[in-house]
Amino acid sequence: MSIELNQVSAGNNGFKLCDISLTIAKGSFTALIGPNGCGKSKLLNTMARVLQAHQGTIHIGGSNIKTAKTKEIARLVTFLPQNSVVPPTISGEPLVNYGRAPHQNLLGLRSQADRDAVENALHITSLAGLRKRPLAELSGGQRQRAFIAMCLAQDTPYLLFDEPTSFLDIHH
Repeated sequence: MSIELNQVSAGNNGFKLCDISLTIAKGSFTALIGPNGCGKSKLLNTMARVLQAHQGTIHIGGSNIKTAKTKEIARLVTFLPQNSVVPPTISGEPLVNYGRAPHQNLLGLRSQADRDAVENALHITSLAGLRKRPLAELSGGQRQRAFIAMCLAQDTPYLLFDEPTSFLDIHH
């Protein structure tokens, strides 16, 4: 299974991507490199279904993202946008818990698997000790790690990150 774009065109605000075709194999690491404003973020937003493709098809793990249910897509692909926005009073652990939403029932009840995924994500990102601190009190790098932890807790086979190393120090 892979991510496959076939003749995709998308865009908004006067900028348009045209006839993009590419295949990204599952398990591979792919980087989009180019100058500011060339469309990398637009492409990632289109692949994550934040921005709708005007033409062409996008399949992720065999699912057509145009016709698949939102919850199905959220169980397949995690997207970390360039600029993530949340209420400043939210703390790290509740933010990371949001990553588990696609795996929960309508009541949002957390299972042991949800709790384990959150704990693992906090551990991997070295945020376990900061879980109760409001994001507004964290440094830019700590906030970015909290968003990465949320994405890891989502536990999907495909991760789309737009500028994931922003604000991170060399250690992280």
